[in-house]
Order: sequence, then structure tokens, then C-alpha cells
Amino acid sequence: IDYGNRKQLKKCARAGLVCNLLPRAEYEDAYGIISESRRKKGRVPSMTWSALREMCDRMPERIRCFGVRRDGLLIAATVCLVVNSGVLYVFYWGEIAGVETLSPVTFLAQHVYEHCVGEQIALLDLGTSTVDGIPNRGLIRYKKHLGCTESLKLTLSRVLT
Repeated sequence: IDYGNRKQLKKCARAGLVCNLLPRAEYEDAYGIISESRRKKGRVPSMTWSALREMCDRMPERIRCFGVRRDGLLIAATVCLVVNSGVLYVFYWGEIAGVETLSPVTFLAQHVYEHCVGEQIALLDLGTSTVDGIPNRGLIRYKKHLGCTESLKLTLSRVLT
């Protein structure tokens, strides 16, 4: 993680932010934060809450949501998928409006990373950094500054007849 993000983590700690795994009862709240975060950037989540809820119901052992709180208020959240025992995929993440300068998503990323270390998960996949196949250079730079390395993400498909 780079110097700037280490400074942000210290700022978050001084502000009293707390991050932990969320109970199932708070998944909808997490989705609401993520949805709001995407809307303010002109995008929408690829799944509706009802679709995500159904996925959580069908494979609860594969979904992990983390949340960041400030003074008890949920201000950032992530939805992660356990791909297998060695891979955790960050499916969605976001923060509420007005907390961007605090950067709770950076705090969230650090805690998801620590969770992976504690669970002996070898690969934390922070997801794609493209929109319609076009690289989002700012997002790629942000993830690199978190200590990530970029890799190709191949899409394999098969036409069913």
C-alpha cells in the first residue's frame, strides 16, 4: 500500500472508523450504500437487491459483506464472493455521499485484506476496472496504490443451442 493510502488509514483510525463482517440482517443496508455510491457516479449495480438477496439465500456460505461504521452509522460497505477456499472476490463496494475525503473504502479494503490473511485466503480479487471494456485508469491507479497488481480477466462463454 502506498504512502498516501497509509495516511488515509491513519486518518480513518483517528476518526474512529470501525470495520467488521456484517450480519445477514444488514446486507440490504450494505446494498443500499453501494447502490447510492454507484448512482452518484452515473452507474447502477448490475444486480437488483432482490437478485442479490436470492443469491445470498441460495449460497449463504459464499457471501461475505463488510461494513465501515462511524459513530455507529454504516458509511461504507462491500459485498464479497467466496470463489473457493483460496479466492475472495470483491463484487461491489461503495460509500455514502459526503465521506469521500475520509476514504472509508480504503479502510474497508485494508480490513478485507486482513480478513483474507486471517482466513488464509491467498488471492483477493478487487474486481474489474473497466466499463464496457474500456479501462478506468483512475480506478486502476487507485487499486495499484492499494498494493494490487493488474491482470487480465478473461471472459469465457459458450453458446447454448
